[in-house]
Amino acid sequence: MSQIEDLSEQPVLDSRSKQILESLKAAKAAPTLGEYVSQNSKSLGMSKQSVAKRISSLREQSMIEIRDPAPPATFTSYASSVHSLWFWLVLVTAGLAILSIYAAPSFNLAFPRYILGSAFIFFLPGYALVRLLYPKQSKLSHIEGTVLSVGLSLALVSLGMIVLSYLPGGITLDPIVIMTVIITGLFALLAMIREYR
Repeated sequence: MSQIEDLSEQPVLDSRSKQILESLKAAKAAPTLGEYVSQNSKSLGMSKQSVAKRISSLREQSMIEIRDPAPPATFTSYASSVHSLWFWLVLVTAGLAILSIYAAPSFNLAFPRYILGSAFIFFLPGYALVRLLYPKQSKLSHIEGTVLSVGLSLALVSLGMIVLSYLPGGITLDPIVIMTVIITGLFALLAMIREYR
């Protein structure tokens, strides 16, 4: 379970967030997140969800840090842990997109092909690059991460198309799919290695 540690002085906060921060400072040892939420929700007069949201807000403001007290020791254990779930979701989404691209004419899967193909081209390459550039995801909001992912995907795929236009195969479906798989897979793997370190 994650542990919570105080990182900074108190800026302007509402009274409930101040209570949480003061109770964290008063704690003798860094509590686990689950223990803290369940033990202090009643004493703070808030629901568990409210305490968790305020802790998340304090973390986003860099006032506290939430760390894993027992991080994976090897890269293999990291790759099979919940920490790398995003990596496997990227690979599965890319695989489903490729399957829909090549199976759609046979099975009349136009709608899934459009959805998965759009994610494959317009989101996944940039998302993998954002994960590589920002290994601590707390530095970006979800909106910033999504916008950066789309923008970087457009840039990466466009640059890849320029490169493909000079190659003998040209800009056709197979080279585009191969290029996108290589870009996405390479950046995702490098991002997972960087996050592990």
